[in-house]
Amino acid sequence: MMIRTTCVMKLDVWASLLDASLKTKLDMCTILVRIMQMLFRDYSKYVNLYGQLKYQKRTPKGTKKRVHISMSECTYDYFQDMRKFFHKSISFMFAIAVKEYLDQVVEELLKENCENTAGNYPFENYTILEKRIENVTCWLICWGVPEDLTRLYD
Repeated sequence: MMIRTTCVMKLDVWASLLDASLKTKLDMCTILVRIMQMLFRDYSKYVNLYGQLKYQKRTPKGTKKRVHISMSECTYDYFQDMRKFFHKSISFMFAIAVKEYLDQVVEELLKENCENTAGNYPFENYTILEKRIENVTCWLICWGVPEDLTRLYD
């Protein structure tokens, strides 16, 4: 099932995504997934487990755009988890990811297309496990699959 939602993007961020979409012939959401994956790989730079949620700085009217996006439930849940662990709004994380990773991702996507190996690598290996330790409920969020799955159940 696909989830439809909106986010607010500054016009320069939106324009960069649109340009990337035209160059790669992929939709914006596919590109957003790829750059968010890269942002997650550098999670130690962005993680902030405590404090107030951070949003993009306010900008004058006419400098931002409400963007409608559609994504899988799994991707939506992943972005929501990133919001919780990074303490940043999803729109803010999109802006960071575009600034930091878009050029690299576009280059990789164009190379993949030339090699006929193009594809989006969504968060297929994402799961949440419930674990009870005495009277405490623990939740294990997995963003990927460990080599030894039995370790998840120790």
